Amino acid sequence: MSILFQWLRSRPGSDAQPQQEQLWAIPVPSDIRQAVRKLMLTGDQVRAVSTLREAIPALSLVQAKLLTDRLAEQDDHPTSYAEVVRELRTRDPELDAQLWSLVEKKAETEIVRLLRERLGVDLRVANEIAEFMQESV
Repeated sequence: MSILFQWLRSRPGSDAQPQQEQLWAIPVPSDIRQAVRKLMLTGDQVRAVSTLREAIPALSLVQAKLLTDRLAEQDDHPTSYAEVVRELRTRDPELDAQLWSLVEKKAETEIVRLLRERLGVDLRVANEIAEFMQESV
């Protein structure tokens, strides 16, 4: 697995650092988080990555590898988009204020654009966050 991971990291356009930074915005259900942590504790990283990718199909292999590492090390990863939005409030209050202003204006496209631009998340995650924010008003 590590040879594959090194190859994936060395490919053009597959820089792991930006992907690592955006992982906090991808919620992982608590049962999946627990299963991944358990597998990582037993040293079964391949099954941990596989479990995570089955639960969240949109994850790339690199993202799943990075996220399994994160889940093994940290116990405070968001389990829902509600937690992601609360975390955003703490991480970037200015962005949070801009987003809620756009929510009031029902500017979903602008919300998605701003999330992608400022957080570096992919379209699917940005859409999910935007939909959650609009539904919670």
